[in-house]
Amino acid sequence: MPPDLIGSYNKDITIELDGINNHLETSYFFTLDGGLFRSDEYVLTGGSYPYYLDIFLVGCTDPGFYQDYGTDLHYDGMSQHDIVENLLSLDMEDLAATRKIGRVAYKDLLLQDHGFVISAKQIKSVVIDKDYRDAGLARNVYKMLTLKHEYIVCDNTQSISGGSLWASSIMTIGEVRIYDTRLNAFVDVLAKEGKGIGGLIPWSCQTLTVQQIEEWGRTFSHHSCHHIVNVISKDTLY
Repeated sequence: MPPDLIGSYNKDITIELDGINNHLETSYFFTLDGGLFRSDEYVLTGGSYPYYLDIFLVGCTDPGFYQDYGTDLHYDGMSQHDIVENLLSLDMEDLAATRKIGRVAYKDLLLQDHGFVISAKQIKSVVIDKDYRDAGLARNVYKMLTLKHEYIVCDNTQSISGGSLWASSIMTIGEVRIYDTRLNAFVDVLAKEGKGIGGLIPWSCQTLTVQQIEEWGRTFSHHSCHHIVNVISKDTLY
């Protein structure tokens, strides 16, 4: 289960998944760069990754108002939860303008920590519409999932952008620990340049071209890292 890097990963977020969907929960969050978003979490009967999260940009009857007003509330010191509650209380959603802009797929995974078995969720894919990748969505979604499920684990194969997300953005919301699935133990903590503070390198680039390795721009192992994953947990969020 490694963060082996691949050149790219593409998936159409408009494609409906096969199987029977059961809705679990709807949540909202706000970002300064994007505005108000809704996430709908489902469990899918069948398939290797039974959980997924659809992410929607919430349209407003006054375009741009959610983002502008939410930003004002943020700089007034209001919490994320209260900003969302204030925006929803206005009853200004434009259903025709609300649209899907992302999807996350994940599955159950068991880890061990100091002899205790931990139930975690392992991410298969995070797909965000290109127009909203700079709106802090992935970071906010990972934080929301970590608060809900307590432990979030990286995918066994990551695109360069996915690996970069863990090696930079995810590190801003909490401590990222490195887990060895052979030892069934946490072995290091991710730090700058994409390697552990103890020197462990959790990335391998065996399938990348020279140009893609240059694009990665961080330390990587020439040996397979198939037994290594990165993990963020609720208790280590900042």
